[in-house]
Amino acid sequence: MFPVPVPVRRGSVRRETASSIAIFGGGLVLLQSFFFYFGSSALFPGLLTGAGIVALGAFASGLRRRREAVGAGIVLLGVASLFAGGGFYLGAVLAIVGGALVASIGSQDVHERGGSSFTSKALGPPCPNCGRHVPTWTSKCPYCGFP
Repeated sequence: MFPVPVPVRRGSVRRETASSIAIFGGGLVLLQSFFFYFGSSALFPGLLTGAGIVALGAFASGLRRRREAVGAGIVLLGVASLFAGGGFYLGAVLAIVGGALVASIGSQDVHERGGSSFTSKALGPPCPNCGRHVPTWTSKCPYCGFP
């Protein structure tokens, strides 16, 4: 049974799939380093690279900007994990592929929130006494009472 990462924000399926592939690869690197290298000198680099891949994959799941840099970090840690055991080599390959997908998706599916569609004209004319906008449905300023 494998843990399923829960995305922070609802996003496209491609973005969540890319980060899930990277997280699964990092989990395999962690699994191999913990079970096969326990007590040896390769334990620390394997745990470090595996935890880094999992953390960056989870970070990429909810990230809106700088996705290319996070994807490049996942790819670099995936290549580094090859020297630390590689998670049965499948983990390193999955981390590299997942990181490349995260970087290639980049910011193309990021929809920035636009500003408000209301302008100051839509709020009504400014009051000549206090300068605040007077709603169009009233004849007096609701703030200072100026007619």
